[in-house]
Amino acid sequence: MQAVLLAAGRSTRFWPLGNGEHKSVYTIAGRPLLLHTLHSLAKTGLIDEAFVVHAPNFSVPRIVPERIGSMKVACVQQTEPKGTGDALYCVSEHITGDFVLVWPDMVNADFFVRSLVRPAKKQGVRAAMLGAPTKAPWNFGIIRKDDEFVREVVEKPVLGSEPSSIKRVGVELLPKEFLSVYESLPEHHETDLVDALNRYAQKNDILLIEQKHDVPVLKYPWDVFTQMNVLSRSFSGWAQRNAKHPAYITVSKQSVIEGRCEFGKDVMLRGAVYIGEGSVIGEGTQIIGPAFLERKTIIGSGCKIARSSVGEGATVCNNTQLEDSIVATGCRVGEECIVQGRLGDRSVIEARGQSGEIIVTGRTQLGVVMGKESVLGKGCRVEPGVMVDIQSVIEDNTRLVV
Repeated sequence: MQAVLLAAGRSTRFWPLGNGEHKSVYTIAGRPLLLHTLHSLAKTGLIDEAFVVHAPNFSVPRIVPERIGSMKVACVQQTEPKGTGDALYCVSEHITGDFVLVWPDMVNADFFVRSLVRPAKKQGVRAAMLGAPTKAPWNFGIIRKDDEFVREVVEKPVLGSEPSSIKRVGVELLPKEFLSVYESLPEHHETDLVDALNRYAQKNDILLIEQKHDVPVLKYPWDVFTQMNVLSRSFSGWAQRNAKHPAYITVSKQSVIEGRCEFGKDVMLRGAVYIGEGSVIGEGTQIIGPAFLERKTIIGSGCKIARSSVGEGATVCNNTQLEDSIVATGCRVGEECIVQGRLGDRSVIEARGQSGEIIVTGRTQLGVVMGKESVLGKGCRVEPGVMVDIQSVIEDNTRLVV
C-alpha cells in the first residue's frame, strides 16, 4: 500500500514558529515531525511507498531519506499553492492502487493507520475516514454520518448548524479512483479536497472509524505540546539511546540523554525529559517533563525549565524560570527572566496571531512562544500567551503581556 503526506502549505497559523516552512519540519526530539510521522508509518508494515508533497524552496527534500526500513520515500513538488486537493493530485501518476492520506505531523500515525485499514479490509470497504469528537466544531471539517458511514464533510459549520460533533482528523484510506473524482470537479479551489470527498461519498461508502477521544491536530504553535506528550510516552523504548551521565545529577527513568552532554552539579531531570547531543546544563537547574531540549542547547545555572521545548542552539541564561513555553532555534532568554505558564485564576489563555487578532487557545497552560533567533532580555517578566516574532529583540526588564 502507498501513503501520501501533504506538506506543501505555508502554515501561517503556526506563526511565529513556521518561518516560511511547513509546520511539519518543526523539530522535536532530534527529528522534524515529518520524519517522526514517516518512521511511524514504516512501523506499520502496511506501507511500501510514501510520497511527501512539498512546495518549492521548502527544506522537505533535504530532510526526507529515500528509504526508511523497507518503505520507499519520494518527494513530489507542488509548483503552485492551489490547496490540499491539488497537492494530492500532484502524485496521481505515481498512485497504483488504494492509498492512505496522512497529515505529515501525525507522529503516532502507525496507530491511526492500523485503526483505519484493518476494519475497512474486514468489511470489504475501499474507503475509510478517521473521525474524533471535538468541542469546537466551527474550527474543523465536521462529519455528517449515516450509521457507520460518512455522507458529507461540512467545512467549519456555523455554530448551531453542525451535523455532529465528529471532526475529520486527517487520516483517510482512499482508492485510486478517488483521484478521478477530484479531477472531475466542476471547479477547483483551495479546499476542494473536501468537495471531492463529498462527491465520492454520494455514490460510494466511506467507513467512519470513530476515536473515543479527541485527536488534536497541529494548527497553532501551542499544539506542539500535544506532539511532545505523544512522543514522551514512547521514551521507554529509547533506553538504548541513553548516554552515560554523571553520578552527581538526578535523572528519571523516562529521560533520554543523546550523545555527549555536560551537566553541572545537582542538576535534576524529572519526568519525561529529552536532552539533545552537545547540550550544556548548568549547576542546580531543574528540568521538569515533558520537556525537550534539542542539540547544543545551553541552560544556565539555577534555572527551572518546566513542560517546555527549547530549540537547537538556544540559550537560557542563569536563574531563569521558563514554564509551558516554546523557544525556537537560536533564541536567547536572558538572566533572571520569569515566564509564567498559567493565569492566576487558571482560566483559558488567549494569544495574539500574526495580524494582532485575539485567539482563544483552549489551554490553561501556555507561557511564551519565541520565533527563531529572537532574544528576551535580562530580567523580563512574561505573562501567559505572549508570542515573540522571529528575530525580535526584547529589551532588558520588559514586562510582556498579550
